[in-house]
Amino acid sequence: MKQDNKLIYSPEEKIPIGEPIILPNGGHGIRLKWRRGKRDVTEIVTLDKLHELVAQGKIKASEQRSP
Repeated sequence: MKQDNKLIYSPEEKIPIGEPIILPNGGHGIRLKWRRGKRDVTEIVTLDKLHELVAQGKIKASEQRSP
């Protein structure tokens, strides 16, 4: 399987995560793309927002894995 150099992938299973981008303010983000019906939708998530979503604690203890 050839990987697109623009995308970043999970370290073990090589699951595509998104395209890394630099925001206009110099920060970092990830452009996510999803197929919704017959059209593609995209969203840019800042790394700060991604960290906030993870830190909200919506993960069950049994789902947590050490890196």
